[in-house]
Amino acid sequence: MNSVLSREDEYTIPALDQSHRGRYSCRGAIPGRAVYTEMSKDVTLTVDGEAPKPLLTLDSPSGEIFTGDTVTLSCRVGTDPAGWEYLWFKETQGTALTSTDSSSTDGSRYTIHSAAVSHGGEYWCRARRGRPAFYTPYSDSLQLSITGNIRNTIYCFLSV
Repeated sequence: MNSVLSREDEYTIPALDQSHRGRYSCRGAIPGRAVYTEMSKDVTLTVDGEAPKPLLTLDSPSGEIFTGDTVTLSCRVGTDPAGWEYLWFKETQGTALTSTDSSSTDGSRYTIHSAAVSHGGEYWCRARRGRPAFYTPYSDSLQLSITGNIRNTIYCFLSV
């Protein structure tokens, strides 16, 4: 049985894994004296599987995305997205994207307004919740391709 000495009234496990499963109990003590409370009842901690991996999808009414279109990416953890804060990444998993004039995040959705070719690239999402924060793994990547808008191009031909 392992013992942890703490001056706090709670015990936090920062990176929970299978090795932390088991029974836990506690008791109080007066510092510097051999006076203890009774041992608390045991609680059992179970750790099931790995952290859920988010699912990243593209909400697009048609297959091809053109410049000027609105593009929305959705990220979902399990069947209940409540309580999660979603983080968005492009080209690298190191630094999360923030809202800009041309993009915004609203919970589990990342929207690109008036898409430009430069918005194309590889995207990921992940989620976190709790204090201290618990992070999911990164989603599988999604490759976003934006095509120059030929739908609104006017071609003029002159004959001489």
